[in-house]
Amino acid sequence: MRSEWLDAAFDQVNRTYGGFDSYARDGLGLTDADLAALKGKMLA
Repeated sequence: MRSEWLDAAFDQVNRTYGGFDSYARDGLGLTDADLAALKGKMLA
């Protein structure tokens, strides 16, 4: 993947939702429990 595409995606997330945490909750509809489970799996 080209880094420009990833940069553009993060820029859009920041413009639309104000940050990735808001995107995960409001854009993707994830709950705090969902996010905690994902973090637990990804950071283990």
